[in-house]
Amino acid sequence: MFKRYAKTFALMLFLLMGYGISLLPLLLVRPHLQVQPFLGALTIWLFFSVLSLPFLLRMIIRRVWFFHGRGEPVIMDLLESMIMGINDFRAPVTARKKRGRLIVSWRCTDPQWCERMALEGIRKNYELRLVFDQNTRTVTMLDRVRSVDFKLCPIKVTTGFLAMPRLYWRIRTGPAWGLKNFERSRADQYRFRPQELKSPIFNAIIANGWNVRFDLF
Repeated sequence: MFKRYAKTFALMLFLLMGYGISLLPLLLVRPHLQVQPFLGALTIWLFFSVLSLPFLLRMIIRRVWFFHGRGEPVIMDLLESMIMGINDFRAPVTARKKRGRLIVSWRCTDPQWCERMALEGIRKNYELRLVFDQNTRTVTMLDRVRSVDFKLCPIKVTTGFLAMPRLYWRIRTGPAWGLKNFERSRADQYRFRPQELKSPIFNAIIANGWNVRFDLF
C-alpha cells in the first residue's frame, strides 16, 4: 500500500506543478496588461482549473488504486449473492441492490445498533457503492457519507437526503478480512469506521477473481 500512497502523492504533486506552469504565461505578460484584463484572464484560469481538478484527480485515483483479482473470476450473480449474504449475519451491516448497483452500509436505523453508533460519536453514516462491470470483471468502489442523527434513537433515526462523495483508501487485506469477519466480530468490537466495512467487501471481491477499482464518482 505504501507504494500506492507514494505514487498518488507524486502524481498529485505533478498535477499542482502543471497548474503552476499553465499560470506562468499569464504571469509573464502581467506587466503589459491593465488590471481589469489581467483579473479577467485570472478568473478564467481559476474557473477552468477548479472545473478540471476533480476529473484529473479521478484519473489519478482510477489509475493508481486498481487491484487485480486472484484466480478464476466467479460469475457476477454469484459474487453479488455472496455480498448480499451479509444480510443474514448478525452484524451491523446491510446490503441492498439499487439501480443496478449494490449499496453496503451500516445498519444505522436498526434499534439494536443505533445506540452503539451514537455512543461511538458517529455523525456520518458510511455507504459503499459497488458498480459491476461484467465485461472486464471489475468492481468499482465509490465511497459516500450521509449525515445521521441519533437524538431519538432507538425510536427514530434521521438520515440526510444527500450522500456526499468521499475517498477512503485505507483498507486491510488478507484472508482474515473476508466476509466471515462480519460474522466473527463481536458487537463490542465494531467502531463503525469505513475500513471495517470496506475491507471485508474488498477482500471478498479480490479472492473471487474480480478486479477492484477505487473511484470518486
